Amino acid sequence: MNEFTPGPWWVGRSGASPLNDDIYFAEGSGHNQRIATCTYNYLSDVEIEANARLIAAAPEMLEALKAMVDAEYDGPDLDVGAFRLRLRAARAAIAKAHGQEVAK
Repeated sequence: MNEFTPGPWWVGRSGASPLNDDIYFAEGSGHNQRIATCTYNYLSDVEIEANARLIAAAPEMLEALKAMVDAEYDGPDLDVGAFRLRLRAARAAIAKAHGQEVAK
């Protein structure tokens, strides 16, 4: 059973304060739901935003890690093409956490 809120998640500003970054996801009906809020607590705006990006990348990072671990069980019959797709997903999740464009 998956107890996590499904991704994708993204970072947005609530507008309440320039020192808040909210993490959202889109549910099936298209409504945006707040997952978490990263707020000012003696942190810089840069650090608050970086923390929010890291949280927002969590669903993709979890899926990429699970796929990489599953690849271990492929053993000597490892499909190199499938492994590269898993590696690309992992790199995309890392890029999202760092606020970088995802290479296609």
